[in-house]
Amino acid sequence: MPRPAREWIEGGIYHVFSRGSNRQAIFLNDGDYVEFDLLLAEAFRLHEVDAFGWSLMPNHWHGVVRSPAAGLSAFMKCVNQRYALRFDRRWSRTAHVFQNRFGAVLVETDEQFLATIRYVVRNPVEAGICPTPVDAKWTSYRATVGLEPAPLHLRVAEILELFGRDVETARQRFVEFVGFGRERHPADGAPWEDTVAA
Repeated sequence: MPRPAREWIEGGIYHVFSRGSNRQAIFLNDGDYVEFDLLLAEAFRLHEVDAFGWSLMPNHWHGVVRSPAAGLSAFMKCVNQRYALRFDRRWSRTAHVFQNRFGAVLVETDEQFLATIRYVVRNPVEAGICPTPVDAKWTSYRATVGLEPAPLHLRVAEILELFGRDVETARQRFVEFVGFGRERHPADGAPWEDTVAA
């Protein structure tokens, strides 16, 4: 029996994620990460999906995205299916790369939105892959904080406006917010606290 189609809220923000089958690696070397990164950027453009954050991990990937009118299923299929075909061809495999259906969680508040971005870009740190978010090679963090050019689909201004009107101050507050991990940010009047389970 086919699975029911998902219902998407146009303009809704979602935390999307896909895991490798049996928790197996979906990236075996830097070439795999580069390939996925390029496919992801192309899918953002083709499906007119805005991004607020992403993280590529050895056996899964996360994104924080805004749903277009058509929903996110075609976008996720575009990314995962095209990558799986290339991965199998590159490594002479025939098995499924991704486990089941991708996950999607609707983000409903500013607090959850910020906590989800923090969770996603801190994923490599929490997993022990690197010591700080700055050292994470395959996330959106460096582009968000201005350490490398931000692609057009990464909505940096929308993220930073939740931290203040002045861009440099907002960027510094974002750095501090992500740096504090899952603790509440110490700034007076900060509107965020973590609502995302690990």
